[in-house]
Amino acid sequence: MTRQEQITEFIRTGRSYGRSIISAQFEMEWVAQSLGKESADWEDYLHVSEMAGVDNFIGLWKDYGDFLPSLRWRETDRKTEGDADMISQKLETPVGTLTRVIEQKIGQVVWVPDAPVRTETDFAVVEWYAHEVMSCVDAVAEELRQDMAVIDGRLPASFVVLLPFEMYYMIGYADMPMMYIDYPEAYHRAMDAIHDTNKSMIKAALKVGVPLVSMGSAGYELLSPTIFREALLPYAKDICAFIREEGGLSYYHMCGHSLEIARSGLFNEIHPDVLETLSPPPCGVVTDLAEARSFIDGRICTRGNLPVELLHTGPVDLIAEEARKLARLTHGWKHIFGVSDTLLPGTPLEHVRAMSDAARSVEA
Repeated sequence: MTRQEQITEFIRTGRSYGRSIISAQFEMEWVAQSLGKESADWEDYLHVSEMAGVDNFIGLWKDYGDFLPSLRWRETDRKTEGDADMISQKLETPVGTLTRVIEQKIGQVVWVPDAPVRTETDFAVVEWYAHEVMSCVDAVAEELRQDMAVIDGRLPASFVVLLPFEMYYMIGYADMPMMYIDYPEAYHRAMDAIHDTNKSMIKAALKVGVPLVSMGSAGYELLSPTIFREALLPYAKDICAFIREEGGLSYYHMCGHSLEIARSGLFNEIHPDVLETLSPPPCGVVTDLAEARSFIDGRICTRGNLPVELLHTGPVDLIAEEARKLARLTHGWKHIFGVSDTLLPGTPLEHVRAMSDAARSVEA
């Protein structure tokens, strides 16, 4: 069996194949930094994963603008502020020119401090965008097929989609709850269009052999329980069921305030095959992983939960101590040992290796 097959079998059934699964999710920029290169490819990613002793889930993220000119945001200005690039962009659409500013930091999710959707009528452009994405499904699937040929089962791969609430980054994160409160009907129409498109894209990805589909959302650090139940839960629940019906596995990421969501049983309603990460402070609020895991259906495989801050700063002996402690705690669970989020930029490769070696030493 390939390593991908072993890991997906563990997710489905809990059956282990000797070597424990250790995950330390990282971006391609971190790979390049670790190798002292300006850029990296999938072979570099696989090489660094082996050096670090980890079985990462390779996230196959696609910018639809790379496949369709009508969806391509064009850069008009760039400024560096601290450790972030502030990038001004524009997009020509049938309803006029859209503008936005994105804040980009290595290894972190895109932040949109100045977004194009500001009024109720602006939601129409999100629906247009979703319909346009439909026309590049085949092209995206072909590139995914090529990615899978390179990865060749050496690590599990997942196709990444944005849940509808995130509106293709056309609304800033901080504005999403307020826009939903003010314009719920327009928000839902746009989400329905994105949801339909996501299903078409996911079906094509699974057909070319991608075994997992990844998605994620904010927790109660940004969303109220009511908004989560109304605007996140139905779409996440339906897409995970759809992925399962199509023979794939779903992977749900939440690195924020997730404890009350777990306690209320909402993760069990969503029912992803993999749930990460029940994060500890300062990112999350989970101080007792065993308690948090007790609220999660045993059929769901959890992943985490070493703090990325600890892995970044060290020291190595403390990383090893915490890794052994966490490995002992989660032994016997349907759980994949890992970190609480994507590695922070500048995290030393030797810190990751120390974590994986220490975690595996518990089995010896």
